[in-house]
Amino acid sequence: MQRFKKILIANRGEIANRVVETCHKLNIMTGIIYTEHDKDTLAVKNADEKYPLTGSTIRETYLNIDQIVSIAKKNRFDAIHPGYGFLSENADFARACQKSSIIFIGPRSEIIELMGDKIKSKDLARESEVPVLQPITGNTESLKKKVNELDYPVLIKAASGGGGKGMRVVKRKEELYDALVTTSREAKSYFGDERIFIEKYIEKPRHIEVQVLADHFGNSLILFDRECSLQRRHQKVIEEAPSPSLNARKRKELLDHARKIIRASNYTNAGTIEFMADENLNFYFLEMNTRIQVEHPTTEMITGIDLVEEQIKIAEGKELLIKQGDLKINGHAIEARVYAEDPENKFFPSPGKIHFYREPVERNIRIDSSIDGPGEITDEYDPMISKIIGWGKNRNEAIDHLRGGLANYIIHGVKTNILFLIELLKSSGFKKNNLSTHFIDQHAESINKNIEKTKSKILPETLIAFTHFYWQKNTTGNSIWNEIGYWRIFPRRTFIVEKKEMTFYIRRLSPDEISVVAESAEIKFQLVESHGNVFVVRNAELENRGVVTTNLTGQIFISINGFIFLIDRKDNILTRKIERTFSAQEMMHDGQVSSPMPGKIIEINVKEKQTVSKGEKLLVLEAMKMENIITSPIDGTIKNIFIKLSDRVEAGKNLVQINPNKTNLTHNQKKVSHDFKRRT
Repeated sequence: MQRFKKILIANRGEIANRVVETCHKLNIMTGIIYTEHDKDTLAVKNADEKYPLTGSTIRETYLNIDQIVSIAKKNRFDAIHPGYGFLSENADFARACQKSSIIFIGPRSEIIELMGDKIKSKDLARESEVPVLQPITGNTESLKKKVNELDYPVLIKAASGGGGKGMRVVKRKEELYDALVTTSREAKSYFGDERIFIEKYIEKPRHIEVQVLADHFGNSLILFDRECSLQRRHQKVIEEAPSPSLNARKRKELLDHARKIIRASNYTNAGTIEFMADENLNFYFLEMNTRIQVEHPTTEMITGIDLVEEQIKIAEGKELLIKQGDLKINGHAIEARVYAEDPENKFFPSPGKIHFYREPVERNIRIDSSIDGPGEITDEYDPMISKIIGWGKNRNEAIDHLRGGLANYIIHGVKTNILFLIELLKSSGFKKNNLSTHFIDQHAESINKNIEKTKSKILPETLIAFTHFYWQKNTTGNSIWNEIGYWRIFPRRTFIVEKKEMTFYIRRLSPDEISVVAESAEIKFQLVESHGNVFVVRNAELENRGVVTTNLTGQIFISINGFIFLIDRKDNILTRKIERTFSAQEMMHDGQVSSPMPGKIIEINVKEKQTVSKGEKLLVLEAMKMENIITSPIDGTIKNIFIKLSDRVEAGKNLVQINPNKTNLTHNQKKVSHDFKRRT
């Protein structure tokens, strides 16, 4: 038995930060690998040691066994925690760790190989008297010959598959051959193994799984079950523990099946045994995931056990101290995966920059996230932003807490599935547990229609009221909005409200009261309160609480009751060029010209060692839908250029450094001004 002093986390995102937190709780030093894109994530911020990965692709970075093991060995890490995904179920990675005398926090490599092979693991389950759907194995050509023998519909699956990849449903024999070829090609691409198999397809399946722990002394724990039937594209969206589908008899039957699998495989560490259930709750072994699961927090919340902590202790060679008889189900927990995706567009990923991020502070809510502020969702990885988990004394309480948490979860800048999740939790099918893995596919259209119907009840005039009070609050000091008197003139104003062009007349009645007129209807609004970005606006009908932000391009985002509205300005007044002058003390220090505001570099007009004159254009900064010309404040020579084309910069970022002409250095230092011109 050994005590870990340092653990390297070979992963990214929320699971990496989750492992960091438990390691710190156990007084274990942590190291994290990361790419340039992930340098500002929570895991990298919170880890004790940070190690940048070389390479640009996933295969060169998070899947690079040699590079990761080399980092661990060189920096004397005792163990590696693989999280989930990436190399977490890679037997070669486990062997490479062992060869370098580094503990792999997970099962042995031979167990990973056995249980990761869907054909071999089903054979083991059958030998252990656990029901399975009998697979038909072979290559593409041999399986094609069985076209007339199959009982359709059937499911074609990759032998080494996982995560919803390498799966295809075939409903008619005419579709079989193309599906075999495509699935085999997919399997080789995703898993490096083109083997596939066919099994009977269950029409209305439920996906129910069992969480297990096992140590090196023959002790094992069955930590009850989870329902994971709500999926889209074969990937889980909402999971809950325990499964609401099981009575005591069925639960015992399922857990006994899981116990047989653990014993037969001689399993160690944390794992999840997954089953498919038909309409009569007949269980069929599906697969075993030899790692921590995305949905593990639901089990933690109903058992009080830190699964990552137990993973680490088992890897250290410690015996499980918890006994099966001590375990009891405490309440109900439901997890929703928050994705950057567009539910209205077939759940396509929605990568981009998050400019505002605020987690709810609600009772009985837990959030596992990779960020705690502005960030970026890239299309290189899974688009999951976070997981939000609600706990209650019973299922209805858990649903209510989770819905409340989601309604107060504010993410501006990318499309998310938050509203879809809220509506999904409200649906009668979910509440009554009338579920299958097809539920989302069957109800997505009606859920999206309900969202749009409810959203349309929030008046455009209300959104303009929020916009007005937001800009009124944020137009103090040297602001262009004060310069042009945007809200003082009360003329007609045109906005793009949710892609629809609308015209409004805005009249200020008092500092906290305005009148908004659109299409001959006048509505008076009062600002009840404002705190930071949170505003409460009241009219004669109702009171609305909203969160208002704006991004770099000037788009306004308003969150009301979980709904997000986008507002664009369409203002002729902004087409006029406005010139501002800032003092040299404000914009230049030690020859370095800094950015007056956040924005994007769209033009660079100088090179290093180039001579420039005072007033000469250096570069153009795009911000708030305008091009801002940055000119030289002095005569001199360009010494350094700190930015490149398309860079996004913050206010105060050093842009260029200028060596002043010696002949007039003192004169210029006293009198120079920095010209800052806006153009559209």
